[in-house]
Amino acid sequence: MVSSLLYNTASRLTQKGGGYTQPLSIGYMEYLNRLVIDMNSLSDGLSISVLVPAYTLAPEAVFPTQLKQVAAVLLYLLVDCNRSPSSIILGGDSAGGNLVLSLLSHIRHPCPDVPEILLRTPLAGTVLFSPWVSFDTSHKSFLRNAQTDALIASNLRKWSSMYLGTNIREEDPGVVTGGNEYSEPLQADSPWWKGMADVAGDVFLYGGEDEVFIDGLKEFARRFQEGWATVDGGKHELHVEFVKNDAHIGPIMDVMLQYKEKSEAQLAVELWLKERLVLN
Repeated sequence: MVSSLLYNTASRLTQKGGGYTQPLSIGYMEYLNRLVIDMNSLSDGLSISVLVPAYTLAPEAVFPTQLKQVAAVLLYLLVDCNRSPSSIILGGDSAGGNLVLSLLSHIRHPCPDVPEILLRTPLAGTVLFSPWVSFDTSHKSFLRNAQTDALIASNLRKWSSMYLGTNIREEDPGVVTGGNEYSEPLQADSPWWKGMADVAGDVFLYGGEDEVFIDGLKEFARRFQEGWATVDGGKHELHVEFVKNDAHIGPIMDVMLQYKEKSEAQLAVELWLKERLVLN
């Protein structure tokens, strides 16, 4: 059985990259290539393929253009390729994780002017590496982890304003205007995420305790879990893993830095994926 990992990535992760504004770098492809090789070494004919959709970068295009584009890719898999949702895992990191959450929100609460997606079964799963859940850079972790993470608050404010096509609020320079539940997941309260298990399947949420996003990620996880917990039956699982001594997209960064040994976070993600492959 072949499962598809529809992976949205946050472009290049350097001090001058990422955030919907710069193209994919080779480091992400190295991580995904190794992931496919390792997953396909499983027995019983199980395999996984990765599809990385192309979307228009900001400022050439603003939200919801990117959501429309990834929705079209998912519809292509479901309709044109007649793939079952139970054979598809959504994945993304940083801005790509933001886009995955936008897509899940759209499936649950159709966004105006975006093609509607109807799932006959839940997706096989969703894996999120350090998703960009808030464009607010006033969280305390931005100061606390400024020396342990590669991301810079001023760059993030610039990129998010380019993505939204709006401005930074002059009276509060930590806030970018124009976000909503679809573009900025932390703006959604717990009830927004009610029933998400019936869309996302099992979810793996990773965050690094040393990244600037971690305070926003923890608040998002709390709201997401509250909404998730309102689902009856318990057929799907939400796995949240905040890792000590890890910064932004730690499991991917380890591959970019060419570490030979796999970290505990990398192994945890691979175990989670292996279980989803076996189940589906």
